[in-house]
Amino acid sequence: MPWESLLIFIARGPITPPMARGTGLEWKALRTNRTLHWALGALAALAVLFVAISWPRWQLRAQVATGFGARVACSCRYIEGRGLDSCKSDFAGLKGMGLVRFTDDPAQRTVHASVPLLASRKAAFKPGYGCLPDKVN
Repeated sequence: MPWESLLIFIARGPITPPMARGTGLEWKALRTNRTLHWALGALAALAVLFVAISWPRWQLRAQVATGFGARVACSCRYIEGRGLDSCKSDFAGLKGMGLVRFTDDPAQRTVHASVPLLASRKAAFKPGYGCLPDKVN
């Protein structure tokens, strides 16, 4: 029965072919496997280090982009009277603005701009003053 061979496999482990026993081939495969694990671990550690070093710069750029985007989109929406989708097209040629997401709150006359996990800013329309961005924390 097939389940009996499965139980034997679980009890004894994988069976090496007769020609590989005692020839050192199993140790070479084990060393290659260890080297691969070390290389992948080192690569993952370098990726984590890169993100940790770059994160503050990414946050600063995201703060600038969201502040600028919220202010300009608010002016476009509430001073020019255009729709938010029309205002989004104004940022098409600007580097880094593709990551910024915009939402509109017509009741409070605000535009909220955010870059996921990095920054979030809003700008509110105030009659007589135009669109004013919120304070940076």
